[in-house]
Amino acid sequence: MMSNKPNTFYISFQILFWVGYAILFLLSINNILSVKQSVLLLCINIISQLALSIFNNSYLLPNLFDTRKYSYYFLSIFICIISVVVIRYYIGSTIVLGNVPFPNLNKTKYFVLVLATTFIIFLITTGFYFFKQWFVERQKQDEIIQQQLATELKLLKAQINPHFLFNALNNVYSLTQIEPEKAGEMVLKLSDVLRYMLYDSEKDKIYIEKEVSNIYSLIDLHQIQYDNKANIDFVVSGNVSENLIHPMLLFPFFENAFKHGNLFQQNTSFLKSNLEITNNQLHFYIENSFVEDSSKDKIGGLGIDNTQKRLELFYPNQHQFSITKEKNIFKVDLKINIVS
Repeated sequence: MMSNKPNTFYISFQILFWVGYAILFLLSINNILSVKQSVLLLCINIISQLALSIFNNSYLLPNLFDTRKYSYYFLSIFICIISVVVIRYYIGSTIVLGNVPFPNLNKTKYFVLVLATTFIIFLITTGFYFFKQWFVERQKQDEIIQQQLATELKLLKAQINPHFLFNALNNVYSLTQIEPEKAGEMVLKLSDVLRYMLYDSEKDKIYIEKEVSNIYSLIDLHQIQYDNKANIDFVVSGNVSENLIHPMLLFPFFENAFKHGNLFQQNTSFLKSNLEITNNQLHFYIENSFVEDSSKDKIGGLGIDNTQKRLELFYPNQHQFSITKEKNIFKVDLKINIVS
């Protein structure tokens, strides 16, 4: 549901404008008219022009201009502007000024002044309407983006969790038959990873060390499966305890590597990764061997595609991302400008 922020901002801006207009008007006629004349003339100007603004922004623009009834709109607004000009000129020149020309102006110049100021105020207040429309549309787009992000993150979970969970549970079951202690250790690691996937990933941002910690848990989980013989190397440097990122940005690359790396083949398979934080920049690199398998999703499938979209939404013009595949080696190089 959209917030009332646009309406609140619109009303506040209108109040500031009319207060500013009143102050400028009074300053411009200071020592020219009496206090009574100044106040009366100000009230006539504001009431007539505010009525025009409200009628235009609340009725004419939404019901005529926005529905492309341009001829009706321009005819209506022409009549309204002329009406306001006549009211301002007639009441101002006859009742307030008592048929005495405005100081330093004859009646013709006074009429031109009234016409010009009415038209200028009309243009400015009409601009408020279009600014509000832009503001509302911008907020809608932001909300759509947030909904898309939430949906994509759920899709990412749906893509990762079943494959990962079923394999992990099968391995736990197998270990309970032959190595119960190792099975218990695997359950604890699995619990940490699933907690991160299900709960921490819902947060807007997390400390990088949280993502790193769960990557280590994922690595440990698989090392248990590989009897700690898999060629896995993950090096972290820099301050990960004070810098923030959006969750589940690095995690999918490891899941992808474990899914396609076939790390049981210890002599030919490997996973190497580096994470470095320097000067508010995160530099992440991972490369792993992979084996083409038509029974599995494509290398760097939905999970990485999803992550790439999230990078574009979360860090527009603030990241560099590249993927290369050559000689059964999959490489990812990612740089993100982060703010502590």
